[in-house]
Amino acid sequence: MYDIIVIGAGPAGLTAAIYARRANKSVLILEKSSFGGQMTFSPRIENYPGFESISGAEFSSKIYEQVKKLGAKFVFNKIIKVDLQNKTKILYLDNNQILKSKTVIIA
Repeated sequence: MYDIIVIGAGPAGLTAAIYARRANKSVLILEKSSFGGQMTFSPRIENYPGFESISGAEFSSKIYEQVKKLGAKFVFNKIIKVDLQNKTKILYLDNNQILKSKTVIIA
């Protein structure tokens, strides 16, 4: 069981994972295909603090590497059912895998 499961590996999900890991929580990021979200397809991101200009693919890759270095886990699969009614949250995946967490962040 994880402290936090983050659904979505776009910028919001990856950022949530960074802060959760810095708070020493066990974190799993769940995404159906790949990390980065829509920004991955952006040819250029400009005026982001620390980067004058960077491609979306490079920027999302840098965030992904930071999250991995902090120790978050990733699962790339499709969710078919979510049960958030009880204290333990349960997520059912396309490959018959069941994940449990205290908290779920939908990003």
